Amino acid sequence: MPPIENDFLPILFNHFHDFALIGGMPGITAAYVKEKDITRLSNLYSGIIESYKEDVEKYASSDTIRKVIRHVMDTAPYEIDNRVNLNHFGASDFRTREVKEAMSSLSKARLLELIYPTTQTSPPIVSDLKKRPRLHFLDVGLVNYQLGLHQELLTIRDLHQSSKGKLVQQIVNQEIKSMDYLPGGKRAFWVREERGTSSEVDIVYPFQNLLIPIEVKSGASGKLRSLHEFMDRSPHVYAVRIYGGKLGIDELITTKGKKYKLLNLPYFLSSWIRDYLNWFCAK
Repeated sequence: MPPIENDFLPILFNHFHDFALIGGMPGITAAYVKEKDITRLSNLYSGIIESYKEDVEKYASSDTIRKVIRHVMDTAPYEIDNRVNLNHFGASDFRTREVKEAMSSLSKARLLELIYPTTQTSPPIVSDLKKRPRLHFLDVGLVNYQLGLHQELLTIRDLHQSSKGKLVQQIVNQEIKSMDYLPGGKRAFWVREERGTSSEVDIVYPFQNLLIPIEVKSGASGKLRSLHEFMDRSPHVYAVRIYGGKLGIDELITTKGKKYKLLNLPYFLSSWIRDYLNWFCAK
């Protein structure tokens, strides 16, 4: 596909911010298009969340698990894209086994999921279930409602300014999953954890016979130390930065001297990642 013209970016960023504000739940979207007033949507958000709680609780194996499910749903938005400890999740007294069972029920309901890291730089992805996962939510609008971010989001023009940039990671993961979902498919992030040092790349994306590292950054000046670490170990020369800036390609050199190409992709194009990788890798 031909690359988007950068002259159109301000318009497209504005439209994408509307989506990032309200999310993609059909009833919410229809009401917002009709009313254009975020303050009128509170009852709809609340109703959706309560419906999820009631539906998932029906399949709980015990009263304790029902309590854990409610606790996880109430506290999970505060942990979006954090690496989480399942034991005593959300400052609770619940144990790992109980939280895992509740998380599994919520994952089957497609409300949230745990994304585990990998240490690989080539496919297939093998997740390391012994390492701490990240938490990803179904819909950014539900997260915004539970965190009380709607009013804040109305006043900013760069999503990286909200919630320390974690909101953008939520949206990017949500967009990639929505357009590239395969039953049983794995999503992962990359880690290198050694004594005294660690590196972490936000997303690794299987593309053709490659594993493409993707960093979600606040701007072109963001540090890319972890990306350099990945590329030094990678058999290819392609990497991606998703951010609130212009489309473009940079040629970079790691600290160890490896040359590689970096695709800079505006975050509203996250769902088009495969198309842009085809364009990028063919250049």
